[in-house]
This record gives sequence, structure tokens and C-alpha cells, in this order.
Amino acid sequence: MTPRLTDLFGEIPVTLADVELWLDVVPAIPRTSWRRDHYASNWNVTEKIRRTKAAGAWHEIENARTEQLRALLG
Repeated sequence: MTPRLTDLFGEIPVTLADVELWLDVVPAIPRTSWRRDHYASNWNVTEKIRRTKAAGAWHEIENARTEQLRALLG
């Protein structure tokens, strides 16, 4: 059985953890930068995440972050 993509209201949920993960994958925006909030609000990150999840490509974002962490840890 595959997990449901939508919640009870038919919306694709986007959590704060999803947004943080997306922003971690964006190059050149460190966690401590004010640009993260600016990017998230002005570039409609929540809608990008919803479209990515709907297209079934969210695992690619998760994999990109995993690869970033592996590169950092060596």
C-alpha cells in the first residue's frame, strides 16, 4: 500500500521540515543567512514543494540532501 499524498482536505501537506530540507539543497544559502526567509517567501517554496511531491520527485530532493551530508562528512 502506498502512502496518501494528500491530507483529509485533499491538499498536499508541506511541513516546516520540508521547507528546511528544500532550502538546505539550494546552493549558496547557509542556514544562518537572512536570505533563507527571503527566498522561501518570495520564490513560493511551499508551492514548489507541493508540485515536486505531486510529480513524485520529492525523493530526489531528499537524496540531494543526503549526498550533501555525505560530502560534508567525507
